[in-house]
Amino acid sequence: MIKFDLEKALAGEKVVTRDGREVAQLVRFKCSIDETYPVTCVLDGMIERYRDSGGYSEINQNHCSDLFMAPKKLSGFVNIYIPHGEDEVFTVHCERRHADKVAGSSRVACIDLSQFEQGYGI
Repeated sequence: MIKFDLEKALAGEKVVTRDGREVAQLVRFKCSIDETYPVTCVLDGMIERYRDSGGYSEINQNHCSDLFMAPKKLSGFVNIYIPHGEDEVFTVHCERRHADKVAGSSRVACIDLSQFEQGYGI
């Protein structure tokens, strides 16, 4: 999970909850009524309030509704090679055709990164 960033969220970057639900219409109100939960958004058709940190609850440190930045899709292709001495173990390319064109004979795989999201290992 990618840590919640209020500045990026207010600038329009996509936000999700810990359990993967999409958050809409996120705003931060500057008022003295309840400064503990100034961030407001729409979640599952309901208005919800949050701390600036994206936390949903003071009590539950890992609540399913805590906010996180939505992971972004990766792009590119990685050639994986059998290591030989000082040779490279992998190379990264923008296009599959280029990855195939420059592939050495010791390539064992070409991984399409578009099937993965930022923050998740492959």
